[in-house]
Amino acid sequence: MTYLPSHQPDDSVDATAANKAATPVKKQRKVTPKPARTSDGAHLAPAGTPSESDVVAYIETVEVEDGLTLSDSEAVASQRVSTGSVVEREMPSVFAFAPLPVFGMAALLALTSLTLTGCNESVAQTPPAAPVVTIAAAEVKKITEWDEFTGRTEAVEAVDVRPRIAGNITEVKFKAGQLVKKGDPLFVIDPRTYKAIVDQRVADVERAKVRLANAERMAKRATKLLDGKVISTEAEDTLVSLAAEAKSALFSAEAQLDAAQLDLEFTTVRSPIDGRISRALLTVGNYVSTTAKAGEPSLLTTIVSVDPIYVHVDVDELTLLKLKELGTTRDAESQKVKINGADPDDKIPVELAVGGSDVYTYQGYIESIDNRLDKNTSTILLRAVVPNSDGKLVPGLFTRVRIPVTNQKDTVLVAETAIGTDQAQKFVYTVDAQNKVAYRGVTLGPVIKGQRIVRSGLKPGEKVVVNGLQRARPGIEVNPTLQATQTAQVTDSKPKTSGE
Repeated sequence: MTYLPSHQPDDSVDATAANKAATPVKKQRKVTPKPARTSDGAHLAPAGTPSESDVVAYIETVEVEDGLTLSDSEAVASQRVSTGSVVEREMPSVFAFAPLPVFGMAALLALTSLTLTGCNESVAQTPPAAPVVTIAAAEVKKITEWDEFTGRTEAVEAVDVRPRIAGNITEVKFKAGQLVKKGDPLFVIDPRTYKAIVDQRVADVERAKVRLANAERMAKRATKLLDGKVISTEAEDTLVSLAAEAKSALFSAEAQLDAAQLDLEFTTVRSPIDGRISRALLTVGNYVSTTAKAGEPSLLTTIVSVDPIYVHVDVDELTLLKLKELGTTRDAESQKVKINGADPDDKIPVELAVGGSDVYTYQGYIESIDNRLDKNTSTILLRAVVPNSDGKLVPGLFTRVRIPVTNQKDTVLVAETAIGTDQAQKFVYTVDAQNKVAYRGVTLGPVIKGQRIVRSGLKPGEKVVVNGLQRARPGIEVNPTLQATQTAQVTDSKPKTSGE
C-alpha cells in the first residue's frame, strides 16, 4: 500500500492557493488539498468528500484483504479521529480526499506484523517428520573372490604350410576356412618330373644289384683259386673289395630311390595337424620353391588347432602372490602340486567371457605360469587351457578372464545402493534400535551379483540404509522400512556361467 502525507492546515493560505502550490511526489501519488475552515477553526468537508462511515467501510475492506480483523479496523478508525496528523492512501476517486490518521495506519501495520509473526511461530514450533528410508541387514555368505583380467587366445598348435619341393601348383584341394584332418591333401605340385626321377633311381638300384651279384661271384671264385695257389693273395683281396663296393653302391642307389620317392610324395602337400585352415595364399599355376624368400620355402597357407585353446593373461605381482598363497593352501589340504605340473584333476580354474557378454561361457584351468616377471611392466605371463569344442574361440580373440584369488570364506555383503562416497572414503549409514543414523567408513571389495563385498567397517546383521541415502544424516532419527525382498542367495563370487 502507498501512503502520502497531507499538508497541515495553514490560516495564512487559502484552499485555492494551497491547491495550486501542491506538487505530486510520484506519478501515482495525489496531494490532498487543504480543507476549508469555519470561523471557529472547524474543518469544512469539501464537496464530494465521503462521510466518515464511508471511510471506515473502505478501511475495513482494505485491511481485511491485508489480513486484519474488523476489530483492528475499528481501532484504527477511532484513532483517526483523535489525531491531528493525516495520511492518504491511493483510493478510488470517491475516496480521493479522505484523510487517514498517521497513528491509525501505524497501528494497522503493527497488527499486520504481529499476525504474520504469530503464524511463523506456530509453523516453527511444528517438528518435521522423520525421513523415510529403506534398510536391509548386512548379509554373510561363503564367497570365493575372483579377480578379472583381459587376455588373448592363442592356438595350441599353429602351422605355416610350405612346400618341400619346387614346382608348379596344379591343384588346390580345400576351401578357405574349413576344418581339416591330419593327412588331408591340400595342394598338388606337378609330379611328372619327380616320377621320372623315381624311375631313374629304380633303374640305378637294379644296376647296383646286378653288379653286386657279379662281384660276389668273382670274390667266391678268387677264394677257391687262392686255396689252389692259382692266384696271388693280392688278386684275391681285390676281387673281394670289388664285391664290397658293389654292395655299398646298391645301398646308395636304394637311398637315392627313397629320396626320389619322398620328393614324389611331397608333390601332394598334406595337412600336418587337425585344425582350421586359412585361404590358399598361392593358387594353381604359381611356381613354388624351397628358397623363394630369404631362403625360406613359399608360404602356401596356415592351419591352427581348434580344441583346446590357450589363453594368455598378464597378471600383476599382487595377483601372483595371491595365486601362490592359494596354491600353498590347497597343497596343505590336498598334498598335491598346483599350477606348473599340477594334477589334471585338481587345478586352479579360470572362466572366460567374450565380447560384451556378462555370461562366462567357457571354463578352463591354469596350465602354467612363466618363470619371471617382466621388469618393464611388473607383470608375469599366465597361460590357461580352455576347451573349445564348439570352435567359437579363435586365436587372437580378446577375452575377459576370471581367476580365483581366495578360498571360500565368510564375507559381509551389502547392496551396491547402500554405498556412499565422501571424497576418497566409502561409507554406509547404519540404523540402530532407536532408529538413529550412524556413519560407518568401510573398505570395499569387488561387486558380486549386485552386492558389494565389505572387507572392514561393518558387522554382519547390522541394518544399513539401501534407499534414501540422501535423506539420511548422522545422528538424526529416521522412519525405517525393511526391504521387502532381500537379494538372491549368493554362494560364490563367480560370475554367471552359461548353465545359470
